[in-house]
Amino acid sequence: APLFASAAASLRPGGWICLQVRRSLGTRPGPHTLAGWKRALERSGFDDVAVYWHVPTLERPARFVPTASRTAVQDTLAHYSGVRFGKAKAAIGRLALNLGLFNVAAAEGTVVGRRAPEPGRQELP
Repeated sequence: APLFASAAASLRPGGWICLQVRRSLGTRPGPHTLAGWKRALERSGFDDVAVYWHVPTLERPARFVPTASRTAVQDTLAHYSGVRFGKAKAAIGRLALNLGLFNVAAAEGTVVGRRAPEPGRQELP
């Protein structure tokens, strides 16, 4: 959380931030899920916030799946049998997706956002 605050404060309007995060159940400060990090960016004044699920892990991502795309998540879960306990994880993932909680259930991913531009200033295309 302190590193995020420092990075966010250093961005100019229109600048982008990219966070690679893991879900945590501990007591460390800051958000504990991808959904929590998305809300943190939105509360900090970032626009165009998007969440990407890393499949299977941050260290070895074979895919970056946009969690806003239900179809992309479903397709990825359908091919998830290659990981340990893949069928069980896919079933849990489908349940979380159907309940609208996939960004809470996903273990790790990337959250990106753009610092809102200054009012009255036009951005380059």
